[in-house]
Amino acid sequence: MRCQSAVPVVLLAMVAGCGGSKSDFSAQPTSFSASSASPKDAKSVVLNAIARDGRLLGTYLDAKNKPAVFGWVPDGQSNTIVTPTECKVIAGINELGAVSCADTASKPARMFQWQGGALEGIQLPKDAVLDSFGAITYNSFFLTNLHVGAGQTQGYQLKINEKPRALTAAGGTVSGSSLSGNIAGTEPLGANKQAIAVINSKKSALGLLGGLSTSGASINDAGTLAGNQDSENPTTRAFTWSKGQFTLLPVPAGATRTFALDINNFGVVCGYAVINGQSEACVWYPKKAPVLLKDLTKLEAGVKLVSARLVTPLGIVVCEGTRTVNNVTNSEVFGLFPSF
Repeated sequence: MRCQSAVPVVLLAMVAGCGGSKSDFSAQPTSFSASSASPKDAKSVVLNAIARDGRLLGTYLDAKNKPAVFGWVPDGQSNTIVTPTECKVIAGINELGAVSCADTASKPARMFQWQGGALEGIQLPKDAVLDSFGAITYNSFFLTNLHVGAGQTQGYQLKINEKPRALTAAGGTVSGSSLSGNIAGTEPLGANKQAIAVINSKKSALGLLGGLSTSGASINDAGTLAGNQDSENPTTRAFTWSKGQFTLLPVPAGATRTFALDINNFGVVCGYAVINGQSEACVWYPKKAPVLLKDLTKLEAGVKLVSARLVTPLGIVVCEGTRTVNNVTNSEVFGLFPSF
């Protein structure tokens, strides 16, 4: 069975399956079919923002090597999008189509919500400099990492017509959120780093794992966090954390390192494994051995799946990858649709 829908994920999560039939979307699919989410003949594709239902925004170079923005919804065609001039950087998108963007060239920097043709400003702390992350969640609050004045990076929650709220200590970052507003991030711990989970507005510090630093990547509505050990370690392992307990995720055959990037509400984790020095998109299904997506997907010649960035509640996986044609390799984004 392949489930297809463009309905927002907040509704999809409430149904039992497609056409009213009960489906277990934590189960491992029998196979995937791959669809390019990038515009035709696009070059230098970059995935900028992705929502929980798989819709995304990215940038690319067109046939004339001019930069452009594109959008894609699962089971839809990618479309070029004309953004407001203030939107120099696309930061985030949610299931309602609201987009967060920034004008990093202005002094001070400015951040906006863009939806339905309307552009609204978002209040930033005084002297803030936008950093690496700017997601917008379903209930229209924003997560971003800022430098304030000459200080260190710090994770903030922003909302239209409200004052900025610091989520992390100085030197910390936020990296992901669930639909219900749980937040994953990372904070300093002496000379190390530790993952943090903000669940129902209460922050928990996760500490070290095996004597190594930890970092939070993503979190689901149940408060299960997916993260990684110290990324500088040659044997970095992906893990999940729930109710105070770490679980190291199993390593695919031949892999030396694994990295988690996302977890959905069914506990399915996606990311990548490093095998022979190359990144391979990988998914971990509950109580199953890890799956390299290339092994379950019939791919066109020259296509490689590098990392699995997000897995939706219906099991659709959004991947970053490459396509090589006539010895020329370009980055590309793919949607992988499961059959159960």
